[in-house]
Amino acid sequence: GLSVLAGKPKTGKSTLVRDLASSVAQGTEFLSRSTSPGRVLYLALEEKESEVHRHFNDLGLPKESPVSLHCGGIGNHEHALEEIKTLIHQSGDVALVIIDPLFQFVRVRDGYDYTSVYPAMEKLMELGRTSGAAILAVHHLKKRGSDDLMDGALGSTAITAAVDTYIA
Repeated sequence: GLSVLAGKPKTGKSTLVRDLASSVAQGTEFLSRSTSPGRVLYLALEEKESEVHRHFNDLGLPKESPVSLHCGGIGNHEHALEEIKTLIHQSGDVALVIIDPLFQFVRVRDGYDYTSVYPAMEKLMELGRTSGAAILAVHHLKKRGSDDLMDGALGSTAITAAVDTYIA
């Protein structure tokens, strides 16, 4: 499936998903729930590799763990999906793909345009179906508060419309 975790900047979204990645890679509990062990592909599209490795080390993840890490940019929108497919293939049997942050992958001219955003999100849904991996994208909430959590994600409502699970 496809899930989105959204929150305000600097509220711990990346820390939370790295803890999830570590738990899945080791088959340990996450937030008091069991996980099935599996390979994780973590796309830290705005991070330095050394910092992400240090953070995983701080979380107790062994260096020889089943987490494949890709830091920095990924191809433009037309080629990004193919690049992720290649990374999944190279990583082996991936159980979880984390994209951090979503808009570094889903690059559309207008992030508020439903007709542009939904097809891009659909491609991520299809990736989950065809790869067998759960896809989790990290995203930002709008700066202004909203009484409607489904309308709180930065950009088009296509983001929340396209996902199986939306956590804000």
